[in-house]
Amino acid sequence: MNISGNEQTIVPEAEREQLLARIYQRQLDLIWLAQRLNQEVLGAYGLLPPHFMVLELLAGRHPQILEGAPAGITVSEIARAMGLAPATTTATLDKLESSGYLRRAADPHDRRVVRVQLTPQGQEVLEALHTRGSALYQDMLSRFGLEELQVLQNILNGVYDWHVERSSANGGG
Repeated sequence: MNISGNEQTIVPEAEREQLLARIYQRQLDLIWLAQRLNQEVLGAYGLLPPHFMVLELLAGRHPQILEGAPAGITVSEIARAMGLAPATTTATLDKLESSGYLRRAADPHDRRVVRVQLTPQGQEVLEALHTRGSALYQDMLSRFGLEELQVLQNILNGVYDWHVERSSANGGG
């Protein structure tokens, strides 16, 4: 059985390699198109993808950052989760703080540690972005039937699982 629940078809290796190459190219095409869409949606709020990622982290929507951190998360945790240098992370946080989307505060238990928290305004913007993004996905996927959407969900779950397993095996988060 394959990921869609259908019987696996035997495909000659050369044909499989050509198909994988076409899938890879289409994925690259989608990355470019998604970047344009991100610019459109995020740009309406003066944001870039790294800003959105930080807001998501602060809202507890990152698989490796546990939800329920009412005191916020540290700058180093944000940098590590995003794979960025602390200086780059600080510049991103500066932009979000000046927009009123987050606040920084000293850790109540260790004044040397700075914790970052989502503000109510940041939560509102994040909800608006999710509403817009959800509407775009509804529109994009409206051309597919239930069975096709279930296959897509299974494929995306498999791709996600591969990334998580790879990240865990490499000691990443």
